Amino acid sequence: MGTACSDLNSVPQQYLQPAKMQDVLWDMMLADRFIEQYVKYNQTLDVEKERFTRYAEVFAVHNIDYDQFKESMDYYVSRPDQLKAIYVDLNKKREAVKLQREQEQQELEEAQLKEQDSLLNLQNDTLKTGKDSSFIEQADSLLNHNDSAKLKSAEPDSVKKIINSLKDSITKVQPASRPLSQ
Repeated sequence: MGTACSDLNSVPQQYLQPAKMQDVLWDMMLADRFIEQYVKYNQTLDVEKERFTRYAEVFAVHNIDYDQFKESMDYYVSRPDQLKAIYVDLNKKREAVKLQREQEQQELEEAQLKEQDSLLNLQNDTLKTGKDSSFIEQADSLLNHNDSAKLKSAEPDSVKKIINSLKDSITKVQPASRPLSQ
C-alpha cells in the first residue's frame, strides 16, 4: 500500500516537480497582479502583450519554456489531488505574505506615532522652558509631511540651525542625571 501511495504522489521527471511548479505559479500570480494593478489602467499598453511578456520573464527566471509549463500544467490538471496540494500551499504562502505585510504596516504606523509623540513631548518641554518653538515647527514641517521638495530646497545652514537648536533645547530640558544620548 505504501508503494501505491508513493506512485500516486510521484511526478515523472519530464514534468515540473511540485515545488518548482508552485514557484512558477506563484511568480505568474505576481505577474497577473502587476498587470491588474498597473498595466490594465495604462491606456498606452496592450494588456495581453504585457501578460505574455511577464510570463516569458517568469519562465526565463525558472529556466523553463512555455511548452514545459504547458505540459506540466496539463499533467497536474489530469491529477486534481496533486494540483490541489500545490494550490493549498500557494494559498498558505499568500496568507503568510499578507500577514507579514499587515505586521510591517502596523509596525510602520506605530513608529510614526512614536515619532509624532516624541516631537510633541519635545515641543511641550521646549514650551515649558519658555524658549521660542519656531524651530520645532520648522522641523515638524520638514519631518512629518515627508515633503522632499522642502528638504531639497532647504538651505544646509538652516537645517543645521534647526538641528543645533533642537540639541540645545533637549540639553536644557533634560535632567542632569540623564546624559544626552548621541
